Amino acid sequence: HADYVAVLERAGVRVGDRATLDGLGALRAGRPGWIAPAGARGPRGGTPSELAARIEALTVRTDGLRATLRPYQEFGVAFAVVQRRVVLGDEMGLGKTIEALGVMAHLAATESARWFVVVAPAGVLANWEREIGRHTDLELHIATGGERAAALAAWSARGGVVLTSYDTARLLDPASFGAPIDLLVADEAHYVKNPDAGRTRAVADLAARAGRVLLMSGTPMENRLEEFIDLVSVVDAAHAQRLRRHLDTAGGADRLDFAVDVAPVYLRRNQVDVLVELPELIEIDEWIDLAAAERRAYDDAVAGGNLMAVRRATTIGPAGVSSKLDRLDDIVDECREDGFAVVVFSWFLDVLDALEARHTGCGRIDGSVSSTDRLAAIDLLGAPGGTDLLVAQIGAGGVGLNLQAANVVVLVERQFKPTTEWQAIARVHRMGQTRSVLVHRLMARDTVDETLDELVGVKADAFDAYARESALKDESSSAVAASDDDLAAEILRRERSRLR
Repeated sequence: HADYVAVLERAGVRVGDRATLDGLGALRAGRPGWIAPAGARGPRGGTPSELAARIEALTVRTDGLRATLRPYQEFGVAFAVVQRRVVLGDEMGLGKTIEALGVMAHLAATESARWFVVVAPAGVLANWEREIGRHTDLELHIATGGERAAALAAWSARGGVVLTSYDTARLLDPASFGAPIDLLVADEAHYVKNPDAGRTRAVADLAARAGRVLLMSGTPMENRLEEFIDLVSVVDAAHAQRLRRHLDTAGGADRLDFAVDVAPVYLRRNQVDVLVELPELIEIDEWIDLAAAERRAYDDAVAGGNLMAVRRATTIGPAGVSSKLDRLDDIVDECREDGFAVVVFSWFLDVLDALEARHTGCGRIDGSVSSTDRLAAIDLLGAPGGTDLLVAQIGAGGVGLNLQAANVVVLVERQFKPTTEWQAIARVHRMGQTRSVLVHRLMARDTVDETLDELVGVKADAFDAYARESALKDESSSAVAASDDDLAAEILRRERSRLR
């Protein structure tokens, strides 16, 4: 290791023994490591190593929690308790919901905390309801629809967990929460990345009233570093302001500085860090040639200048002709022979319609399906007498649900954001999965799929640079781009140029 240390020191990086071993070990494993720049200190709470020591010193109490926390989950609970207002960015599938319930259990046992608030997308409220009932004895109050006033009144009087959606939170007066909020949890917190949105302001108002805040998102940065910092501002505006200095630079050394500066409020563990038993994830890009009729329909869509029509034309041509769906039929047939269950994700409802027409009796999840019916469809997937195929709109089925009964994922088209695809895949490749997971990406050759494949890589690189790794995680063995509109315009420009 001495030779590597010498190179790093010539580059101006001071390397201690532990950092050397951790950093080089991570590089050997094929993932980025973190090595502290000389004299680096976080703006709040000390260096990552000092923070980790404080967090490890806390004994987590899980009285009343009917679940066994893994060591990395205990560290996540302690991080939220000690640092009080944080973003938990654990990769999808690592059990952030259980960590949030663990924080509630600890606060109830050690501080007599009684009033907890959970805000989540409407599509995952039923999952939260199920998990709270399964793993805790906390009284649950569901503040949605016409019952929200009564639910809030009961919660204020008796305590427990009040569960509401982002859309409902926009309609609630913060004063209607008549008791002090001991802990606010915002699930899928990238929903509040836009500081000008009503749901962001609603969550920020609740955060201002809360003793502790836990924002949870496996994709805290979807497009730009500014979004990540805006998310931090919900938990700590002053800390976010200090982070904004990083927006002026984009060098590799600054990435290390950012990791140090964000450590007091941000913790992320990736599956490769903690789930050594997680089965293999195999991703296959399948390039498909469009039939002549599809190609003419595609070229017409490009000439029309509607990007959604262009993307859709790579999947369904005139009179329902579809080379992609023909290939999907083959995949489903092969999986049935092997006894595998399949989840298919698409952005487009008419693609789901076409899939249902081809595969009678398959399950379906889209934005119009209620939370209860979504859970029912999930329960039938892979069950005796159930179904071996679930088709889902990626914005609805790709967030906050557990689909590990399946072990094959098909993505019918590329998405604008790599995080959208990662979220969907993580519904299947997650803690508790016992089989290798196979992901098929269906992409049409010489189409917008190629352009998207290239351009979304820029967003993936930005996420890897600033949000993938966590300086705090690396200090504890226990812990272990353009706008969418700009992107759309660039895609159409390239496709028109190519056709010319």
